Parts: sequence; C-alpha cells; structure tokens
Amino acid sequence: MKQILKRLISAICFCALLFFLIGRVTYVLSDKSRGTLAEDYYQYGRNTFDVIFAGPSTTQYAIQPMQLWEEFGIVSYNLGTSAQTVAQEYYLVKEAIQLHHPKLVVLDGGTESSEKKVNSKEHLHFMSDGMPITSKVKWEMMTDLAGTDILEFILPIYTYHTRWKELTKNDFLPDSKEHVLGAVTGVVRGDGPALVENPIDTSYQISGWSKYYIEKLIRLCRSTGTELLMFTTPTLYEGKTITQEAYDNRKGAYYALAELLSSYDVPFLNYFTRGAELGMDKETDSGDGHHLNIWGARKFTSFIGNYISSRYHLEDHRQDPRYEPMNAALAASRALMTGRLLRSAYSFRTYFDLLEDARKEEEKYIVVMALCGDVSGAFSAADAGIIMQAGTEQSLCHYGSHSYIAVLDEGKVLYESDIRSPALEEEKKLQVGDILIEATSSVSGENTEIRVNGAVYAADRSCLRIVVINKETGAVDDHAYLTLGRTDHSIAHPQ
Repeated sequence: MKQILKRLISAICFCALLFFLIGRVTYVLSDKSRGTLAEDYYQYGRNTFDVIFAGPSTTQYAIQPMQLWEEFGIVSYNLGTSAQTVAQEYYLVKEAIQLHHPKLVVLDGGTESSEKKVNSKEHLHFMSDGMPITSKVKWEMMTDLAGTDILEFILPIYTYHTRWKELTKNDFLPDSKEHVLGAVTGVVRGDGPALVENPIDTSYQISGWSKYYIEKLIRLCRSTGTELLMFTTPTLYEGKTITQEAYDNRKGAYYALAELLSSYDVPFLNYFTRGAELGMDKETDSGDGHHLNIWGARKFTSFIGNYISSRYHLEDHRQDPRYEPMNAALAASRALMTGRLLRSAYSFRTYFDLLEDARKEEEKYIVVMALCGDVSGAFSAADAGIIMQAGTEQSLCHYGSHSYIAVLDEGKVLYESDIRSPALEEEKKLQVGDILIEATSSVSGENTEIRVNGAVYAADRSCLRIVVINKETGAVDDHAYLTLGRTDHSIAHPQ
C-alpha cells in the first residue's frame, strides 16, 4: 500500500512539474503583441473590479483604467483584445461576473457587424492563451468557438513551437506586454482624408451570430444584476484600417445595433462619427484614423468616466484604504508609461509633447540635452518652441556655431547654456540627489557625451542628444538623439 501511495505521489509531482514546464515554455513562445489579453488580470483577487470593459483593439487603446481611477476613483479593468467579437465578449463577461461580479459591464460594439463567431484562430488565441487552463468558462468557450481545433487552444504550445526563431530577451521576462490594467497606449500621430458622411443604410441587418450573443449578454447581465452599457469609439479619418466603404458599412451596422439595444432598453453611446463633440482633433488624436492614441484616449476616457460616474452607483474608492495599492500602481505606471511612450516615439513633435506632459504632471524626471555640431539654421522658431515645451527658457532658433547644454529637473531649469556665450566647447557637472550628471558639448568635433552616474551616452554625429532620467529609480528611461541637417527632425533611439 505504501509503495502504491509513493508511486501515486511521484506521478502527481511529475505531472505537476510537467504542466509547470509546459506552461513556462508556452509563455516564452507565445505571442506577446499588444493585441493579446493582458497577463495580470488573473492575478487580482476576487471582487476587485467594479467596472469591466471588453471589446476589440479600439477598446484597448481608447479606455485607460488608470485615468478612471485618478479622476473618478473607479476601479476597472480593460479586457480588450484584437478583433474581439461579441461572442468572445460574452465569455469574457461571463467569467468576469464569476470572478468580480462587477456593477457595470461596458462593451465596445466595434465588431458587432461581424458575420463570424471568431474572426480567425489567431484572434481567438489572443484571448484564450491568457485564460488559465482551470477556467471553466475557457473550456465552455473552446467547445463553442474552437470547433475541431480545440486541442490547439488547450495546448497552445502546439501553435507556437516554431516561434523559437523569433524570440527576444523580452519573451523571457515577466510582464513583457505593455498593458496597464489591460489598456495599451499609442503615441503615433497620423492623418488622412476626411471621411464623407454619406446617408446611413437603415436597412442593415445585424448578423445572426452577433444578434444571438448580444441577446445572451443582455440575459446574462440581467440575471446577475449587472448593468450593461455599450459604446463605439470615434473614427477621425480614412486610413488603412478604415476605408470609406468600411466606414459606411459600420454606420449602418451601428444604426441596426442601436435599434436592437433600444428594444431591450440598453443604453448605447455611439460616438463612431462624433469625435468632434468630444474635442477630438484628427491631426493629433489618432494614429490611423480608427484607433485613438494617448491624447485621444485621454479625452474619450474622461468622457466615459463622467458618463458612468454620474449615472451608475459606482463608489469612489480613492479614500478607501483597501484600495491604497491603486495609488501606488498609479505612480508606478506613470513612471513606467512615460519611459515606454518616449522609447516608442520617433516624431520630433510627439517626443517633446510627451516631455511637456511629464512636466505638466510634475512627474519626477530629469531631462538632459546636449548639442553637438553647428546649429545655425537647424531650427525654425516653431521647432525651437517645440523643444522649449520640455522647460528650457532659451530658443535654439537663435543659436549659432556654439555649444549648448540644458539640465531640467521636473521641467525647471537647473542649468542652461547662455545664449550670449560664444563657447565652442562646454562641460557641465551637476549632482542631483544621488544622481551625478555630466554633459559635454562640442561644435567643432561633432561629438557630445552625457554621463549619468558614470554610464556614457555618446554621439558621433551632429545632433541634439537627449537623456531622460527617472529621479525615483536613478535609471535612464530613455536616451535619444535628433539629427541636425534634416527637415523632418525625426527622433532616433540607439540600442
């Protein structure tokens, strides 16, 4: 008997170790793109979130839960994934109700025009891979949506086993997806042709599958005492992801969706064509016309926050000691997000807009700039004004063939080269708390160095070198340079 028990325990331990190793290998090999379900959702305890958002990638980009916490004290999570259909929304909501019993579920109607349960196997992986194998709802969803490919979703390593050739160091790190409470942020700004507001096709019919799952969602929410709200995000111009034809089709789909939801007395905030009402600017608030960037997301999140906080019984938890970790998470996410956004910004204007945002929010950053090479005529008055958004007091439009160094502490000038000085070379050394900053600027040699606690950030070209230092950690969150002699003033990030 003891021998049998010993073998049984050994078998259980072996299986547990095997599943653990498979899980770790699967995680390393799995797709970690922004369109996937955020990793940390299942790490929160039960009954944490009062509001759950779900929907396609437009949801991921448009709704920022950290902003909802900061402005309204709303505790929420964004369960958006790329091309998420209403069938997928149904299962995410069903599980969220079991885990958190949220007071309100807010769903993006962006893919309610889909004729399919799932747009592709890849998009189902984006959601299912993040769900634990122990989830009953996952098994129910796979039975419904995966069809004959169910084994592939239960053991996703089968799908990703060939991805080893594409692995980077980030694949081995925890929290490698750039989500904050499920949301992602974009800094790209695009522009495109204005969309023509053609008459709405009022004969449009919602597909059978979409209607089926919408009605299931309504019944689910009502049977569990959960409020339901649906919305669409603004589309600002024609781009690769939204053509004029697709725009017209979606207008028809959302008209039909509004009629259906009205028959069930479910509110629907259809802002697909109404970005201007929210102060949206097509030149600054979207990367592709269809997805909002960080500036557009702030406007839309603020609108949603005002709407739901004034119409639903949502408690403001900002003074509740049980939610104090949210304040810590807010500070941490700000610091983390600023660095991430800066590292993903390649537009001169966008980069300095982000530095201005950090300055206005009084984030704890030091910005060091050093110029090498002849700056004569490199910057127009408008260009120089953009640079001054970081907090500098003197305009580089007026500089000629001489050196330039600026050190800014939370947007305040600690040191800035005197515009009247004709020096060709300059060196400055400053101690800010535990951070030692040394900067060298040279015109004739076309080289410059910025050293932070001995670490060297150098350039061997005519450029404006920028180093952004996190004061709380002492780490360099970004180092970049702006090459002179080019009209586009693009930002480069050395590896």
